Amino acid sequence: MGNLFQRMYIGDPNKRKDLTKKAVREQSRFSLFFTVVRVRNFNLMWLNLLYSLFLLPTFVIVYFAFYHYAMGGTEGINEMTFQDVVSYIYMLFPCMLIAVPGTLGFTNVLHRWANDEHAWISDFWTGIKKNWKQGLIVTVINYLVLVFLIYCIWFWLMLGKNTSDDPSMNTFYSMGQYVAFFLVGCLFVYFAIHMYVFPMMVRYKLTVKEIYKYSATLAFKDFFGTIALLFFTIGITYIVLVTPYMFYVVPVVMLVFVYLVIYVRLGKNFNRYVFLDVKDY
Repeated sequence: MGNLFQRMYIGDPNKRKDLTKKAVREQSRFSLFFTVVRVRNFNLMWLNLLYSLFLLPTFVIVYFAFYHYAMGGTEGINEMTFQDVVSYIYMLFPCMLIAVPGTLGFTNVLHRWANDEHAWISDFWTGIKKNWKQGLIVTVINYLVLVFLIYCIWFWLMLGKNTSDDPSMNTFYSMGQYVAFFLVGCLFVYFAIHMYVFPMMVRYKLTVKEIYKYSATLAFKDFFGTIALLFFTIGITYIVLVTPYMFYVVPVVMLVFVYLVIYVRLGKNFNRYVFLDVKDY
């Protein structure tokens, strides 16, 4: 029985040899992704299911929000308004707080796997225990930034819409449109930087200020790679939302494979640019 559980958690040592550091350096990132999938296989799905438990409240809110949007004006459901969007955003705040521990544990395990380091359940809980305070602070910052930028984007779009019918107000219309697009760009850049935040948090001993500082540095040092990863994430999210039944695949396999792609790619930047003390777990 002991050997059975050992193989479930760390694999069969006779068949699935972990890579050496030399082999990792010689491998391309594309090849490393498939090597990790081959070596970890079922462990990746167990990790995905464990993380999905923490994300369950978020899944529920997002599902009802998109159902409301898709069915607005039909079947007796009122069309979604900006006030409805704000209400769903308010409901997301406690869900984000519930998701924080899972995100920390998930990131700690998967980021280490993406760098070919041993990790499993003990590292999942250690990642939570060591980083939960910073995780809560970062989540509150994310929420405030999200609410602020969404409200500002809506305000400037509505300003442009309300003044576009009056020829004398065309200047305000144009300004409203430009400011709104600029804020969308700011939101885009923020999330590009945020891709590094949780891996940086679980990996290194830093303050919150230093985490954001170094995350921004890495994001701009590999600007095109970071933007490509962000578009990849947005594209996968879009496919999940518009494809029937794909939403139900997310708790099973989708999350871990998407983030594995991201962390394998980010690992190249960490190895190239970061020279900080790794947390002793």
